[in-house]
Amino acid sequence: MTLEEVKTLKFHVSVEGVAFDVPVNYSHSEYAMFKAWPRPPQAQVEGRVRPKVDVIKITALLPDMEPYTEANAVEFEKPGWGKQVKVYMTKRRVNWKYYFDNVGPRLKRLSDSPEVPGMLYYRDPAAKHDVYLSHDHPDPNLTRIICKDPEKGKSPYCTVYTVYLDRFDFQITFARPYLGQWRDIERKLKALFDRFRESAQQ
Repeated sequence: MTLEEVKTLKFHVSVEGVAFDVPVNYSHSEYAMFKAWPRPPQAQVEGRVRPKVDVIKITALLPDMEPYTEANAVEFEKPGWGKQVKVYMTKRRVNWKYYFDNVGPRLKRLSDSPEVPGMLYYRDPAAKHDVYLSHDHPDPNLTRIICKDPEKGKSPYCTVYTVYLDRFDFQITFARPYLGQWRDIERKLKALFDRFRESAQQ
């Protein structure tokens, strides 16, 4: 497919009964892997079917959560994370009681980080990463941020684990230098998924 064609197509899908229309040019991860854009089946394109899926994955570009276009292609093709942000949305699966019972005891509490105000700051010495938590106990709306120690030759990154619509796990991954902007990134991405839902209702 040409990029012009890609920009006009959407995946018409549903997750746990919620419908989403996701433009194909948010599928840059698949394009990078297979060197070809994934093509929605014709029945989807024509709106005759809306298959059920377990996961929606997208790649967007900071700061405005744009999909891949001719104008920003260079940013998408740069090595490392750069300005890319990836989202992985699926039905709720996180068991926070299990996390606090099994991982919680080994977390080392650190002084609050001015980079991530309002979050509790910990170090996980076993997993070798920093952890930021919105609560110090299991809570259905808990937010967790994990920033892994940089691996040799790889750019450091952070993943935000949060909730969308009170029913989906919503994982957001981006380059470590953008950690201080995580709330704005989360807000913009949830607004983007709101637009995917609104498109599906039209």
